[in-house]
Amino acid sequence: MRVEKTLTITAQGDVSVKATPNRGYAGTTSIYIEVSWAPSPTGLYGVSVQFGDGQSTGGQVPTSPFTCSHTYATVGTFTITATVNRLSPPGPPGSGTATVDIRGPMRVDFTVDKNTGPAPLTVLFGVAVSYAFEPFTWVLDYGNGSPQETGTLPTPSSFTRSHTYANAGTFTAKVTVTDALGATVVRSEQVSLGQTGLVVAAAFAVAGLLGLYFSLR
Repeated sequence: MRVEKTLTITAQGDVSVKATPNRGYAGTTSIYIEVSWAPSPTGLYGVSVQFGDGQSTGGQVPTSPFTCSHTYATVGTFTITATVNRLSPPGPPGSGTATVDIRGPMRVDFTVDKNTGPAPLTVLFGVAVSYAFEPFTWVLDYGNGSPQETGTLPTPSSFTRSHTYANAGTFTAKVTVTDALGATVVRSEQVSLGQTGLVVAAAFAVAGLLGLYFSLR
């Protein structure tokens, strides 16, 4: 009596690659990568992962999934490619891909056209936002108790705001910018206001009269 056994070899065609998160910052964000496939009976699988930036990793596992992590050193859009080979019992390979978007950390430049002057003083504030992930929300606090200003930038760009300080004193203006991933940058500038020209002139006049009074005594 002759017994025949049939061995069915299935290609690992249904390979899924998941990158979490799929957006991040160069040099800081660690991307967690999960490679899974089906069917996945217990055996031995060789997995190779190309990160798309010239770096790679791999290993062997008895079943799905295979996991790893990677931090990108440069900015760009990268395609992660994973190849799964069934080693035991042997079978045709399968592959899958995922895409990640890596950008530079957010940069915020905060400028003023003047830092000092007599009250009232009108100051022009400039805010420039670059890199990171849009949209950006911003809050501008002038530091003198006046209402904050808020807004949204749909893309990396710049804007200006004008504010008049009515009273003498030293104030710290602050802008807070948050990108789409929740990263926040805070920048500040100090504005110092002296007395108005009229008050200063009056002070000098009083000082002069006092000097004359004492000199005549």
